[in-house]
Amino acid sequence: MLPAACNCGPPGPGAEPVEGLLLGAQPVPGPDDAGVAATEFVAWAGALDGEGGFTLPEPAGITATCEVPGPCMPSSGGVKRPGTARGLLAIVLDDSGSNGASPNICVGCPTDPDEKRVEAIRVLLRRVYGRAPAWRIALFDFGWNANGGRIAATLLAGYTSYEADFDAALDAITPGYSTYIFDSIVDVVPTLAGERAALADAGTPDVPARILVVSDGEDTSSVKTLAEALALAKLHGVAIDTVGYGQRGDAGTVVLANRAYRDLRRLAVETGGFCTVVSSSELPALFARVGELYVAGWSERRFTVPEGGAQVRGRIAIGDGTGSDFFFEDFR
Repeated sequence: MLPAACNCGPPGPGAEPVEGLLLGAQPVPGPDDAGVAATEFVAWAGALDGEGGFTLPEPAGITATCEVPGPCMPSSGGVKRPGTARGLLAIVLDDSGSNGASPNICVGCPTDPDEKRVEAIRVLLRRVYGRAPAWRIALFDFGWNANGGRIAATLLAGYTSYEADFDAALDAITPGYSTYIFDSIVDVVPTLAGERAALADAGTPDVPARILVVSDGEDTSSVKTLAEALALAKLHGVAIDTVGYGQRGDAGTVVLANRAYRDLRRLAVETGGFCTVVSSSELPALFARVGELYVAGWSERRFTVPEGGAQVRGRIAIGDGTGSDFFFEDFR
């Protein structure tokens, strides 16, 4: 069986991923929406600098040790994704009803009963602005305001370089209705392109632009398609980072729809972003790493997928440094 989903960090109560290293590990998407490549997965990782900070690692230094069924071997030298002191980031935050719905409403509900996704955004803002105050960040949501023919993405704050500008917006986040991932991307990409053009006109060209999609499930209501969202992002050179979240089930895996795993992975891999899936309780720790590595940079490397098992477990490390556990489950 092929591993079709990633849950980064070891499963089970009390298990936490190593701080500051692994952003995610996912199978490489296949040529169609429903499949995954049979032979490879990609790992995204940053490195600790030995002084409590973060640095851009050499991709060839990323190692993966697969324990079940094992072994796994590198299939590429890897790619560097340098961080920047200045950048544009649009955060698209899921406010669909499943975040707070009772368990009898949907499988895996409520996906974020303690609003950890909101806490995580605050952590990310502190990390980015603390390291690189010239970044300009905007916050969008979808769900509550994405009905009745309105645009799918609603601007809550930004584009701004001031953390305090987000306080009121984050305080007001409440679970709404549907999930509009593709429509939101199509709405948001032009805003990033416009902000980048304005910075270029003001004498700061080539500012990198990213979208961070934070979602607990599959797209349920978009008019636009995954292909249209990908095409627009590629046209404007916008990287899409994706984070899936939810509650862990009895087996220790995050309960997330099969299509959500596939779509989030494709959005990231095909645009030069990263993808990861964690429990909602792990979001603040993950976003602390994300905020640091947006500025410091990370690298990615591909590895062969071991054959012969429904589950792949292993450990990713940078050279002889500390590592982070990862595991894949067959969710197809």
